[in-house]
Amino acid sequence: MPTYAQPTKPLEGYLKIVELFETVQGEGRYVGVPSVFLRTGMCNLECAGCDTKWDRWSETLYASVVQLVLGWKANHLVLTGGEPTLWQKQLGEFLDVLDTTNPNGNSHVVTVETNGAVPLRDAAFTSRVDLFSFSPKVGSLGREEKFSWQVVFENLYNTRGKNQLKYVLDPANVEDMNRILQFHREIEHVTPDEVVYFQPYDTETLVNIQHAPGLDDVVQYLRRLTALTQVVTERSEGRFRVLPQLHKLLSWR
Repeated sequence: MPTYAQPTKPLEGYLKIVELFETVQGEGRYVGVPSVFLRTGMCNLECAGCDTKWDRWSETLYASVVQLVLGWKANHLVLTGGEPTLWQKQLGEFLDVLDTTNPNGNSHVVTVETNGAVPLRDAAFTSRVDLFSFSPKVGSLGREEKFSWQVVFENLYNTRGKNQLKYVLDPANVEDMNRILQFHREIEHVTPDEVVYFQPYDTETLVNIQHAPGLDDVVQYLRRLTALTQVVTERSEGRFRVLPQLHKLLSWR
């Protein structure tokens, strides 16, 4: 577990919030859907390919977060991080407050973006989530040595029917692709029907841009997308899909 400058112990009735904002979902099943992103602090890993900040946060009351979420029109709520499943109890309590406060009831569709390596133990939290988006940190971009693959298997099995798998992959790294294909052979008995999404890894063109990307940036990203599509088409099976990270093309968070 990484070390932090702030106290890490959970506070009753508070969430550790890094950022909260409205945008569109850029990845996976709900790509293009207007969404509210709630990013929690802390992570169980420190991955080479991570493109987010999660080591500084504000302790924020559930009720205050609820009012902010309800102030936006989007009814798709994405819990991300960091690693949000470190806070299953707190997020389950927060979702209950959100549902009871919302005049429309539990109208929010809830997605959790997770690396899958934290056991899902809180039944109230797990049952309220509509989609678990697993992104196992396989190969050179992740911290595979920190994983318990048995935990990943159990989480996939316990959320069967409401999960997806997605990978950010450098199409030039053949070893990473081989490891991912090996992993899917190992878990085929757990998630035989789940769709798997691939997205091109990007550090040089879009990920750190604070303005609208230029034409050259977009062209370079599309070249990576084309190369990844070719790799996945040649090496994969029918349930595999390739998508861009839409928010990066838009230069949105």
